[in-house]
Amino acid sequence: MKRSLFSESFSYIFISILLAVALLSGIFFISIRRSVSAWNVNRGQRLENLILPMLNAAYRSHGILDEITIHQEVSPFLTSNVFAYVFDTNRKPIYIYSQGGRVPLYDRHALENALERLGARERPLTAVIGDGEIIAYLAADTLGFSHDIANRRFLQSVFSFIGWGGAIAVIVALTAAYIFSKILSRQARLLVYGLQLLSSGHREVEFPFPQSEEMNAIAESARQLQKQLQKEEQLRRQWAEDIAHDLRTPVSALMVQLEGLTEGVFLPTHKRLEALYKEIQRIDLLVKDLRELNKVESPEIRLKKERIELHSFLQGFTDIPARRKLAEGEIRIHCTLSECTADQNFLSRAIDNGLQNALVYREKDTPVNIDVYKQDAVIVFDISNQGTIDPEMTDRFFERLYRGSRSRTEPGSGLGLPITRGIMRAHGGDAIMKQIDQTTHLILTLPDIS
Repeated sequence: MKRSLFSESFSYIFISILLAVALLSGIFFISIRRSVSAWNVNRGQRLENLILPMLNAAYRSHGILDEITIHQEVSPFLTSNVFAYVFDTNRKPIYIYSQGGRVPLYDRHALENALERLGARERPLTAVIGDGEIIAYLAADTLGFSHDIANRRFLQSVFSFIGWGGAIAVIVALTAAYIFSKILSRQARLLVYGLQLLSSGHREVEFPFPQSEEMNAIAESARQLQKQLQKEEQLRRQWAEDIAHDLRTPVSALMVQLEGLTEGVFLPTHKRLEALYKEIQRIDLLVKDLRELNKVESPEIRLKKERIELHSFLQGFTDIPARRKLAEGEIRIHCTLSECTADQNFLSRAIDNGLQNALVYREKDTPVNIDVYKQDAVIVFDISNQGTIDPEMTDRFFERLYRGSRSRTEPGSGLGLPITRGIMRAHGGDAIMKQIDQTTHLILTLPDIS
């Protein structure tokens, strides 16, 4: 059964405080018990140390220890809270003081009760030494800390204080647990409500700033998610508009041409049919590139990485049939590495897109260079051409369907560089464009997996 955050946190906080109170109370009780026990031992030892010299003095004065002599010596120091037993050398009782008075030795019942109480005592009898020999045995001790009325009242007040203190602590624990749980659950409810609004389509949700680190991290993640969703939705709308714009031209041209052909306005000449076919090719290229971009930007993309021999791999870009019309030396390759690890098909597509872009934007009759080298732990493919672009526009070339002014007269979908960046990022690298002096550089990076 699921419980609310309030009840969950309330239970944990209350139980934690309750356990702390119980632990402290237990420690306090144990401390009192040990203190009382130590007090009893100390008082009993002191009483024996007080009586022993008196028994020695009485023996030296009278040469014998009897009930009357012993009572005269020790009675001033005996109270209702102590007992004293004196035995002769044969361990027969000659004096017993217990429960505030002497026990008559002739009263057999009283004597047996007194000896029975003494039998429960754990400490052994103490020998009384006189003139170098044992003259008697002594057992003297307190009846216990709580036997004294003042001490008993003291313990009662202490236990009463603990009881009331425990009750107050429980009330405080309940109050504190309630307050903390309400604060925590309120913050959680605000976050949940904001996330529900976000999931229902709202994009101007105000998330709270909780003081707790974990709650604040959740709120900050929600704010970042909202910004990302706003950005993605804006890009999606812009992309849909751009796709509609790029499709409108060839579709409109096809409609006009086909309408003219069906109505007999235009003749189905070879040139006209070839123009129609080019428009269909343009639409087909756009659809294929859109599918390719969606594939490389998908988190589910699967790369087939392998070792690539770079010299033969790069040489293939000058042997593509579509580029055989280029003059010799228009594509120059400088490679200082022997191999790299990547998905060969995707990497080939990324570099080919970069080359197409460089060939369109280069200055006339100037070469396009491909420099491959290692920098730190990164393999760099630097595709450069003579020409200038606005440094502030370098990121726009990676926007979907963006086409520079010079590329609008060339075939293409405007998705080549976005596909290139998607491929490189899928490999763990990146694609950036820089303007250095009079040279434009498209820099593709791959992590070096040696």
